Amino acid sequence: MIRWSPLCSFLNDGRIELDTNTVAGIRRRRRPTGNLCSLITNAKLNEVEPFAYVKDVLERMSSGHPMSRLDDLLPWNWQPKTDKS
Repeated sequence: MIRWSPLCSFLNDGRIELDTNTVAGIRRRRRPTGNLCSLITNAKLNEVEPFAYVKDVLERMSSGHPMSRLDDLLPWNWQPKTDKS
């Protein structure tokens, strides 16, 4: 069910922030959950398999991927690692 009045207010007033509370659940966990939902949605929009993408990005980040190259990990730039056996 779309709530038209709040949606129109959001679209017409740039000061209003989008609230992902419905998706995120508990308010104190909203931001991390919202961020993860955003990553998954962006992966799908860029025709990237979400589980493989998130798994690979987390592995790269925990293995020392340089902060200066975070743009490489965005769904529209991401390339899966290839096995060089």
